[in-house]
Amino acid sequence: MTWGANGTVTDLGPHSSANAINASGTVVGRQLGADNIDYTATSWSPDGTATAIGSAYEYTTAVAVNDAGVSVGYTGVKVPSDQHRFALLFEADGSLTELNVTPDGSNSYATSINNAGVAVGVRITFPTPGSSTRTAVIWRP
Repeated sequence: MTWGANGTVTDLGPHSSANAINASGTVVGRQLGADNIDYTATSWSPDGTATAIGSAYEYTTAVAVNDAGVSVGYTGVKVPSDQHRFALLFEADGSLTELNVTPDGSNSYATSINNAGVAVGVRITFPTPGSSTRTAVIWRP
């Protein structure tokens, strides 16, 4: 749901969560996909119209949006024993860019993006079984 300055409420739909809003009122988050299993990163226009922005992957979430409508978040790719997650950049035109995807089994999450298109987040590595190391990262356009 979004709340307007005058107290109005806009329902963004069932099985959805909103994570961020930009200066023009574009909201990003996720919504349950058509398969009723996986969530898809979603952008809502100020009037509440939903657009799936992460449907190229089986599970996506948008967590931040800048004033140009560019969002960041992550995807979770299902593997037999776990979910491997990596950071994504969702362009305003609908295209996707994988951020800092590494083949070593590490995970990455993008958590914020500024109006210059610089994104920040975290990379998580697993040096030994049962342990993890978190490192802050910056992605530049």
